[in-house]
Amino acid sequence: MYAVVNIAGFDYKVKPGDRIRVPNISEDTGAELEFSNVKLLKDEEKVHFSPKAKIRARVLEHKRGKKVIVFKFKKRKEYRRKIGFKPSISELEVTSIESL
Repeated sequence: MYAVVNIAGFDYKVKPGDRIRVPNISEDTGAELEFSNVKLLKDEEKVHFSPKAKIRARVLEHKRGKKVIVFKFKKRKEYRRKIGFKPSISELEVTSIESL
């Protein structure tokens, strides 16, 4: 069984036991979360679109992601800017998928 769920504007294909990295969530480490905006649910027999289902997950840790480089330039103008940043991410473990 797997599901496609929308978390913080991004879609993730998850199944029980998966670890996913999502944009920073303000919950503490160890907190239990519940997501109800499931777009697709596939069980052993069928595929259900926009089902009434819930995804339960646990927050494992908060950390910084890989560095993202942003480079801006304008041709023939001698304008160049190079900056970088590390996005804050949270790692979640999907504990269960519940179909209602």
